[in-house]
Amino acid sequence: MRGNGSKKLWMAGILSVWAAIFLITGSVGGTAQTGVTPFDPSQIVTGLYALKVENIPSKLDQGSGGAIDAVGDDLFLTTRLGEFFLLIEDLFIPLSLPSPVDLEAQAKHKQATRIGLQDLQIVPLSDGRLRFYVSVTDAEPENGSCILVRAAYLDITQDAVLSDHSEAIWTFIFESNRCADGFSHEAGGAITISDSGSVLLTVGTFSLDGTIGRGDAGEPQDPGSHYGKTLEIDPNSGSVEIFSSGHRNADGLVTAPDGTIWQIEHGPRGGDELNIIERGKDYGWPRVSYGTNYGRFTLRTADDQGRHDQFERPIFSWVPSIGVSALELYGGPEFPQWDGDLLISSLGGARLDRVHVREGRAIVVERIPVGKRIRDIAVTEAGQIFIKLDNVAAVLRMTNASADGQTNIAGLAFCASCHNIDEEGSTNSAAPSLVGVLGRDIASVPGFAYSEALQAIDGTWDEDSIKQFISAPDRFAPGTLKPKLALKTWEIDQAIRRLREP
Repeated sequence: MRGNGSKKLWMAGILSVWAAIFLITGSVGGTAQTGVTPFDPSQIVTGLYALKVENIPSKLDQGSGGAIDAVGDDLFLTTRLGEFFLLIEDLFIPLSLPSPVDLEAQAKHKQATRIGLQDLQIVPLSDGRLRFYVSVTDAEPENGSCILVRAAYLDITQDAVLSDHSEAIWTFIFESNRCADGFSHEAGGAITISDSGSVLLTVGTFSLDGTIGRGDAGEPQDPGSHYGKTLEIDPNSGSVEIFSSGHRNADGLVTAPDGTIWQIEHGPRGGDELNIIERGKDYGWPRVSYGTNYGRFTLRTADDQGRHDQFERPIFSWVPSIGVSALELYGGPEFPQWDGDLLISSLGGARLDRVHVREGRAIVVERIPVGKRIRDIAVTEAGQIFIKLDNVAAVLRMTNASADGQTNIAGLAFCASCHNIDEEGSTNSAAPSLVGVLGRDIASVPGFAYSEALQAIDGTWDEDSIKQFISAPDRFAPGTLKPKLALKTWEIDQAIRRLREP
């Protein structure tokens, strides 16, 4: 959800206490901060920007769930079990909020690690409070294999976010009209707030859609069932209406400033979708899809395989599937050329996809490799991008590393500690300038003490020789003094591409 502006939510005195506890014990509020799996590389080069990537240690979420959301420039995190945190100077400080998850019932469920809090949306209210909306997959207490989808909210004062709210009570505004027996997969649970103030919530099919021989294939279109739907909930009265139908497992919803509702949903084997959701429309699942059953080239419930002619078509579909996980609308000054674009994260794809849309069409779909499964995305008012990793104890912060538009050198950041990368002929570094290196004689820049091994090589630097030298300097020039950088192939390719640019 895009930030709407807010006061600073923390107090310096409390911060210093929490920081001291963290440094001494490695934990906050008794919650272990497990070791971060370092993100590598620390910079990603895209078509328009270089992204600086920083690791922020967070609580490890073991299983599927948890979420992040930004209000103004404040970032909140919640775990699958409903523990809440606020990011303060790169520390996630625990908040004393009750969990909206039925923890006792959840612990007894046979798929306990796959159920819990699914999504978080925080809305600043006009009276200065914050409203925390959550969606939850809860175990039915009387049936250890049955799951309910629920939605709730909790209001707290902005100035008292760090106060003790452990006795506060969640107001539940929705519960699915029957529980899903057996499967915790395909739960949905994405939330957005419409421009009218209603809550939109997705409920998945839990595989009860006939595609694998369970349930009724018509249920996602059945007006008497919540399965396979986007629901519209009045948070004041609790009234529920079907907003759209024919969905499989929609994990992302966002409301654009013009009121457009964007949605992403998982397909089966292929067929992940980006949709514009409109009231009363049917998006076809499981009667149509660009995907197929696993292990087949057909979808057993499809009327017309791979055509999508009878129902609302997606704006874009990923074949093969990338495992879409979260959706955010970008806005902010950090990456101005991305303003209004959609950011879509993935689990299996381990990447962000930036989708540039015009006139209802996906004009550009740019893959931004992250290399780790992503659970959720948030964008602050300043335009910083935060990524909650899946099953890794870290949140990533992405900022603009290409100041003044110098993306032509961004891919060489790992060389900048020794080489000059922005001024040809400069000797103000420990190694020769890399500007203009393509076509230059090897070991030819005056004023540098090249190794005898490098001086013995005839010829000029071209893309192939540079790639060989970066990958394995001791093999390219046995006896050279250059250290091996242990870079990934795609990082080396980025460096070559940037060297190629004027």
